Amino acid sequence: MLVSLRKSRQKIFLILIMAVLVANIALWKTDVYQPVPKPAALSSFFDLMITIPLLIYFCWLRKKADIKYLFAFVFLGYCSALLVIPPEYRQNLGFIKWMVIGSEAIFFSMEFYLLARILIRFPEFGRVWRAVRSEEPSFLIALKSSLTKVYSDSKAVHLISFDLSMWHYAFFSWTQKKNRAENTGFTYHKKTSFIALHIMLIHAILLETAGFHFLLHQWNEIAAWVVLGLNALSVVFLIAHIQAVRSSAIWIREEKVVFQVGMTGLIEIPVSAISSFRKFNPADKYSKKEKNMIFEAFVQDFIPEPPQFELVLDREYTAYTVFGLRRKVNSIHIRVDEPHDFSQKISQSFSKPPDD
Repeated sequence: MLVSLRKSRQKIFLILIMAVLVANIALWKTDVYQPVPKPAALSSFFDLMITIPLLIYFCWLRKKADIKYLFAFVFLGYCSALLVIPPEYRQNLGFIKWMVIGSEAIFFSMEFYLLARILIRFPEFGRVWRAVRSEEPSFLIALKSSLTKVYSDSKAVHLISFDLSMWHYAFFSWTQKKNRAENTGFTYHKKTSFIALHIMLIHAILLETAGFHFLLHQWNEIAAWVVLGLNALSVVFLIAHIQAVRSSAIWIREEKVVFQVGMTGLIEIPVSAISSFRKFNPADKYSKKEKNMIFEAFVQDFIPEPPQFELVLDREYTAYTVFGLRRKVNSIHIRVDEPHDFSQKISQSFSKPPDD
């Protein structure tokens, strides 16, 4: 019931956001409402800088992100207003620019304060990092664990962990001489077309960027460069995801089981949390609520394959998704390259064979 209400609320908020955007674009980019009165420019700035960011924050980010991220959406709203509203209507609204500069100054002051706190304790972080990294094959897990030990278990720490890991996997993991994941865990990508699929996605983005950037540049130069930057970031993320999948695995240790699915999923659970472990039954049906509580420990393929195993937990545990966002799960669906060895290993961990 709560899930359906939340979905309905999100749809309503999305409709409101689209209505505000369409109304403002129609006002300034069509001849229907011409001539537009000059006070309408202030109203459009309010819609794009205040109304839409607040709708986004209260619907999607209030429980997942810090309020400081609202500043980013205010800035994006300001940029959108500059793209939509003609220059002659913005001549007497220079104070808005200074308001944006002031709010962004507050935002960056907060970020520099956090950076100063990080730098003060950086020598301690270096010592912890070297100790953790020497035993942990996953860069992402080692970084998150080190930051958590030195600083705190906060949303900012998880965001920084995933962000820095993305750049590491994309640019600095290619010289790794041996795959530590293969020696200590169970891989899940070798018998799939995951890498080929993502290479095709990268090619598609590059081709789309080349053509679309030229067309968009004819309309608005700023928008063209913004879209180019977003597409470049998407390519970096896909490259990082490929490398992270190649470098990560499912690790079964003495006291816990660690699932890392590239850059898109991470969960660590104690062995004692395993309530049951069984072979996956494709005939099983799941409600939307149940699907939201499932962590998928496998990668996407050209032809979707069902999981091999289902691991049920004794309660809800926190899983981390893209850029450190959290969600609760109570079961894990698994597909690995060596299912027989994996089944034996995890069954031995809690002394129970998989249920049929």
